Amino acid sequence: MLGFLSSCKDDEKEIPPVVEDVVAQYTGDKVKVTLGGEAVSGDAQIDLVQQDDKSLTIKLLNIIPDVKEFSIPNAEFEATTRSAYISKLSGKASNAVVGYDVTFEGVVDEGVLTASITATEIKGDSINAKKAGLTGKTFKGKMTINVSNIPTPIEMEQRVYTSVVSKDTSAIKLKINDFAFQGLKLGDISLDTVAVRHRGEQDGKPIYGFKTKSQEMTLEAVGKVLIDANGTIIGEKMELSLNVNAVTAGLTVGVDFSGNIVEESTDTKATITVTGDAVAEGVTVSGNTYTFKVWESTPDDQLVFIPKIEIPATAVLDSIIIYDNRNKKVSAVEPNTAIDFSQLKENYYVGYHVTPEDIRYPSKKMLKMVRIAELNPVYDMATWVADGDFEKPNGLTTSNLAAAFFPMFGIDVPTPVVKASDNAAEITTSRTVSATLPSTLVPGVTAGTMFLGEFKVDITNTLKSTHFGVPYRVKPVNFKITYKYTPGTTFYKTVVKNNANDTEVVPNEKDECSINAYLYEVDSYAETLDGTNINTSNKVIMKAVLEDGSAKADYVTLTIPFKETGNGSFDPTKKKYKLAIVCSSSKKGDQFMGADGSKLWVKYLEVTR
Repeated sequence: MLGFLSSCKDDEKEIPPVVEDVVAQYTGDKVKVTLGGEAVSGDAQIDLVQQDDKSLTIKLLNIIPDVKEFSIPNAEFEATTRSAYISKLSGKASNAVVGYDVTFEGVVDEGVLTASITATEIKGDSINAKKAGLTGKTFKGKMTINVSNIPTPIEMEQRVYTSVVSKDTSAIKLKINDFAFQGLKLGDISLDTVAVRHRGEQDGKPIYGFKTKSQEMTLEAVGKVLIDANGTIIGEKMELSLNVNAVTAGLTVGVDFSGNIVEESTDTKATITVTGDAVAEGVTVSGNTYTFKVWESTPDDQLVFIPKIEIPATAVLDSIIIYDNRNKKVSAVEPNTAIDFSQLKENYYVGYHVTPEDIRYPSKKMLKMVRIAELNPVYDMATWVADGDFEKPNGLTTSNLAAAFFPMFGIDVPTPVVKASDNAAEITTSRTVSATLPSTLVPGVTAGTMFLGEFKVDITNTLKSTHFGVPYRVKPVNFKITYKYTPGTTFYKTVVKNNANDTEVVPNEKDECSINAYLYEVDSYAETLDGTNINTSNKVIMKAVLEDGSAKADYVTLTIPFKETGNGSFDPTKKKYKLAIVCSSSKKGDQFMGADGSKLWVKYLEVTR
């Protein structure tokens, strides 16, 4: 309410107005404003506020471009006369935070405030946004959304991300992920090349202002939009205002954000456990794949488990979904719910969707059940199957994949393991010295190997390429073999000459073959012995060894008993085991020694129980 007189009669004594008389809120037809000589219409408002120290502050609302409120403190007040007293107001202020220098001249006459305002944008200085530490940041805080067709503002916690603009070092990229409200998903708001300027200091902290006009992009649900943005970064705090104009949808969204820099964890590391009498091996992890094993013969009614998952305190378990092998959703599952894995087809998995504190990096953990086949270790070499560019006896593995590297070094030798004319596995030792590309990567002598297990090339240590053994839970009794053997004439050992592998002849040394079977204990079925330790490891608790590896011109059939090594006892109720069979054309092949051209033919292998 205005409490001053703007005019008086001749027989009345006029009283000059004071500040208290003009303190009020001026809106609607009580305010007339020009900005830079142009009339300001709409919801312009001017508040005249008397502070506790009696000073006058002029507040300009919805008048300065892109600034909701601009304050001019310590404004001047003067009562002057024309035909009657009027109130004159003036003031000026520079605000580096909002980015304007503003001057104000106004008159209050008969309750109406008429103001002339000039606003000059503070351009500031160009900067390198990355060097200023403005990129690669996450600002987290309160976001208020005003939608043109929703009367009540919507408030939420939100994040604004900044990143580098490769083509303009003085600009930043602003991004809001998954922008949505009241079920309306607009998608990601991404503003490229938002210019940043250094406008000054506040409390010793640099003031960085940024602004962009009418950036065009397409958002889900509303189509084409034009976005205006302006704001500041002062220290670790961001103030941001957005105006989103959905051109075709006829929707206007105003966004105000205030937040501080946060460093959020991306950790989604999970521990998943599955327990029960039917579990042959607990969960093992490879990347985001979690696998537990059961024996193939386990009855279906024993395959109901309640998996447990533990995640970091900063992460959230969003959902648990069962997927089929085409990665399609089958059903949702609540935590700590029993799952009947017997109903999950091959390649089905349980997906655990985990969102870390930094919500940009969600993760899906896949829990799978694998059935371990009950091994029947009988190999008659009747069937051979493809193994890359080679062949191998069904159920067994060979060292042939390593031979694929020989031509790269100019080495031309027979394939280590091939199918003989009688279907036997023909295993050969070769001198593998390159005359053109000598190297330490290929040993001077390479003995062919056929074994029960898996071959994974390790170029740095060829002996580690042979992963011997498969899961086995029966105590072996005998090892039956049918074989013949012809040793090569000259025995070599590998030596290093001129920084490359070469060979030297070992006089009076006769080559022998090696055909052995091993039962060894493991903590996990992922554990394996290899060419570096199969003959020395104290994990081997039983083995059957061909003692006489000398020449045999004709096929010989032997039954070799398994003997305990003294390293442990067999207890399948408490321990896990793997069975390995290893056949080599040179007994000392693991030392890169043997006779060039030694050949071992293996026609039959069986482990009895």
